[in-house]
Amino acid sequence: MKTRKIKLLILILFAHIMLSCNHIGDCHPNPQMSKGYVLMYGNLSSIGISNIDDLGFTVFGSFNYTFGQGYEIDEYVNTSDGINEDSLYNYYSAIYGDISYYQTIAINSCDDSDNRHEFFAQSLININIISNADYDDNHLSGTSLNDLIWIASYSPIKYIQSGYNDVFDWSKMSLLSNNFKKLMLPFGFNYVNWQIKYMFPVDKLLSDVTNDDLILLKSDAGSLLYNCGIFNFLFISEPTLLQTHTFTLTMTDNEGKTYSATFTKTWE
Repeated sequence: MKTRKIKLLILILFAHIMLSCNHIGDCHPNPQMSKGYVLMYGNLSSIGISNIDDLGFTVFGSFNYTFGQGYEIDEYVNTSDGINEDSLYNYYSAIYGDISYYQTIAINSCDDSDNRHEFFAQSLININIISNADYDDNHLSGTSLNDLIWIASYSPIKYIQSGYNDVFDWSKMSLLSNNFKKLMLPFGFNYVNWQIKYMFPVDKLLSDVTNDDLILLKSDAGSLLYNCGIFNFLFISEPTLLQTHTFTLTMTDNEGKTYSATFTKTWE
């Protein structure tokens, strides 16, 4: 009996982890034809930092509102602002070339493997991380630490731009860096699921990131360890000078908005 209770608790915990980032809401499993792979866009309003540990940290985003196919504009929208959901969806679909998907999927379905195609409407054009203290001899207070930080995330933009043909072979784990696997696939390929089937990894030093890597970022690009984040960061080396740092992360999007978050980390 005790063993059965333990198994039940494990199943409940696993279900909670997998569903904890579901931004969509109620289930509506009726299949519909979708002209775009992206079903829902979110308007990014702010960012925050979570999961600060020995590996690194996670950056998550918050929405002002969401809009897309098969959805009502949610409760965060002031309808007096004159926001037109269909116009916004069509506008961003055209920007990203996501206008000829035309496949039948279950829009907003909790039991279908194609739900939760939810991405940030804005693309990012710059990410920078600095510290208030000297990190090492080459990275003094206030200088960029981007060449010391690995970024792990994924995006479907290459799949969309290929005419919905090209896919990344997630079974070839050798194509991914060890840093990416630590952050995003801690339990191996067996835990790769439908959420990233049509995604391509963003897997490189932050200093090597280009604008093309920061398009259509998923609102919950997390792993079983790091859930609900836009992306995850890993420090590739520890500080050689001061061990406690207050970091400031700043991001700028393609619409000219700037987002920032601050967090403190101490190395033991």
